[in-house]
Amino acid sequence: MGARFYVVDDDIGVRTILSNIVDDNDLGVIVGASESGEEAVEDIMNLSPDIAFVDLLLPSIDGIEIIKQLRAKGSTTNFIMVSQVNSADMVSEAYQNGIDFYINKPINVIEVVSVTKRALENRKYRQVIEQIGNTLNIAQNSAEAVVQKKPQVREDVIAIFTELGILGDAGCEDLIKMVELVLQDRGPSSQNLHKYNMKDLYLRLSQQHKTENGDVSSSVKAIEQRVRRTLQSALSNVATMGIEDFGNYRFEKYSASIFEFKEVKTEMDHLRGKADARGKISAKLFLEGIINLLR
Repeated sequence: MGARFYVVDDDIGVRTILSNIVDDNDLGVIVGASESGEEAVEDIMNLSPDIAFVDLLLPSIDGIEIIKQLRAKGSTTNFIMVSQVNSADMVSEAYQNGIDFYINKPINVIEVVSVTKRALENRKYRQVIEQIGNTLNIAQNSAEAVVQKKPQVREDVIAIFTELGILGDAGCEDLIKMVELVLQDRGPSSQNLHKYNMKDLYLRLSQQHKTENGDVSSSVKAIEQRVRRTLQSALSNVATMGIEDFGNYRFEKYSASIFEFKEVKTEMDHLRGKADARGKISAKLFLEGIINLLR
C-alpha cells in the first residue's frame, strides 16, 4: 500500500492541485481533505495519514496550532507546511513545532514532488530505526532508554550533518556528543529545555574526552574553537544553498531552525561580496535546533 496523504487548506484550488500532484506522480493516495482546522485535527487523528499538507493561515485555528494539538494527542503524522507567508519568525516557529518541510505558494509541482519524496524517505528511515530499537528491546526504564537511544540519536544527527555538509569537520564529533549529553540530562521529557550553560557543556565534554581517550589536548578552549569553526562552516553552507536556490527545501529547513534567519541573510550578503561582516553563530541555538529536528 502506498503512502497516505491528507490536505488542509481553505482554498479548494490548492487542495485540488496537491491531490492531483500526489495522484499524477504516484506518491500515494489522498485519504482526506479539509478547509477547517478543527475538522482536520479530528480527521488526522482518526485516519493517521503518513503525510499531511497543512496551510499556515486558516480562518479558525492556524496550521501551527493544528500541529500542536495533534502532537499533544500523540499523532505520528509528518507535516509539510504550504503557505505564501515568508516571515522568517513564523517559518522558524513552524519548524520548532514539528513540521518537516516548508513549501512556499504559489505551488511548484517539481518542488512538491521533491520535498514529499524527501519527507517520505525521512519517515521510512525513522521507522526502520524504531523497528531496530523494538527488536533489540530498547528502553526498559527511563534511564536505560536515554543510554540506549544514543545510536539512533547519533545516526539522525549524522544524517543532518551530512545535509549541512559538515560531517567531516573537526568539531562534528564534539557536536554529536553535546547533543547526546543534553538529551541524556533531559531524559524522556523536555522540562530542562535551555537549562544548561554552554561553558559547562564544553567542560563536561573535555572531561569525557580525557576519561575515554586519555586525551589531555581536548581543553575547553580547543573544543569551543573546533565547534565554532564547524558552526561557521555550516552557516556558510546554508547561506550558499540560499544563494543558489532560495526555494531549496534544505535551505528553508535549516535557515530558520538552527540559525537566526537574519544571520543567514548577513552571511549570504558576505558571500556575495555585499557586506564585510559575516553572519553570527550561536552554539546553543544550533544545538536546540538540531534537537527539535530530531523529534
